[in-house]
Amino acid sequence: MEQELKYITYDGYKYWYEYKIARDRVDICLATKDPGKYCNGFYLYSTKDPGTGKEFVVVKTDDPKFKKRIE
Repeated sequence: MEQELKYITYDGYKYWYEYKIARDRVDICLATKDPGKYCNGFYLYSTKDPGTGKEFVVVKTDDPKFKKRIE
């Protein structure tokens, strides 16, 4: 059974995300520690970022600016 993805609404667009290991210079991530409370925007993950590598990775969106990059 597939788990339903969580999403946020930001600037009028929906961004579905998963908390998982991000891929270096490939995955777009939510700039937040708690997507249920706030989001400061987005960033392209880099292994130079401190931490475990687990991030809130955007896996689907209806924003045309990011849609092609994520698919």
